[in-house]
Amino acid sequence: MVAEKSLSSDQAPLHVVILAAGMGSRMRSKLPKVLHTLAGAPLLAHVAQASADLQPAAIHVVVGHGKEQVMAFFADHPLQSQIQFVEQASQNGTADAVKCAMPNVPDEAHVLILTADVPLITTATLRRVSDQLIGHSLCVLTARVQDPTGLGRILRNASGELVAIVEEKDATDAERQVNEINTGIMAARASRLSEWLEDVRDQNEQKEFYLTDIVGLAVTAGDPITTTHVDRIEEAQGVNDRAQLAQLERAWQQSQAHEFMLNGVTLIDPSRFDVRGEVKIGPDTKIDVNVVIEGPTSIAEGVHIGAGCVIKRSQIGAGAVIHEHSVVDGAVIDGGANVGPFARLRPGTQLGEGVRIGNF
Repeated sequence: MVAEKSLSSDQAPLHVVILAAGMGSRMRSKLPKVLHTLAGAPLLAHVAQASADLQPAAIHVVVGHGKEQVMAFFADHPLQSQIQFVEQASQNGTADAVKCAMPNVPDEAHVLILTADVPLITTATLRRVSDQLIGHSLCVLTARVQDPTGLGRILRNASGELVAIVEEKDATDAERQVNEINTGIMAARASRLSEWLEDVRDQNEQKEFYLTDIVGLAVTAGDPITTTHVDRIEEAQGVNDRAQLAQLERAWQQSQAHEFMLNGVTLIDPSRFDVRGEVKIGPDTKIDVNVVIEGPTSIAEGVHIGAGCVIKRSQIGAGAVIHEHSVVDGAVIDGGANVGPFARLRPGTQLGEGVRIGNF
């Protein structure tokens, strides 16, 4: 048991462990699954950014399949200085993957464990999970779903307390009826986690070392454990194939469109609007259908963007008009300028206030 004094402390450094070593065979791609993009950024980058916003002491990314490609992508990424790569030489399961990272984690730390293929997880949810370690040794993030097929089930006792997580292949028929599932995200005290990991065995259908087995070990040891739930099911959804990737892409785009509209932007059809990267749009801007905006881009208030436009890495001043099917790439457009239709502005273009650029 961990001493009560340490359970009440909130001064422990936070270390994040992101599991990114899997092959992702269902993607049917030579590209590692974690580098497939959602909203213009790799899945791993979304998860890393959500955890980085917690300002952890370090982010440990466990790599394996395609490690060279993964590490190369982050060589010049803004999070590069915060990420430490750890190799899982053999794919022996999630417990083994976390174990590979633990030598770099101090015993007094809190450890937040994430999977790289759950891109819509939010910083607020991750903070709620990690905060549960004040008073507990382990917190598991769960979700309730209509169809839990293929997912690990949350098992509780008569008092509603978490007692185990069972993978579907190892579950009984009764356990498969449970619709509360493990999201793959959890937080634990490093000193206790290291001890549990030593006791995990591969006595299961897959002959792998399951991270979920630490729940039963914690229960047996009498460690205080708890759970918390996701607010939106999309946060917990993982990407295993391209169909699921497309589904989460739309969910992300819809959430972005909703936020823009709440902040005073008119979108003629929110389902036909895409943003990628950091995009800022001022109020009273009107955007027609099938517009794609890639960041970093800043659009001031009162701008009108016609149907079918593509805007990349640009600045657009107040009251500017971008007519239909124009491409604006790396340009600075001052207020009141008028562009298109069917215009292309190349990188480095600068338009002064009120300037008109015609078609083609």
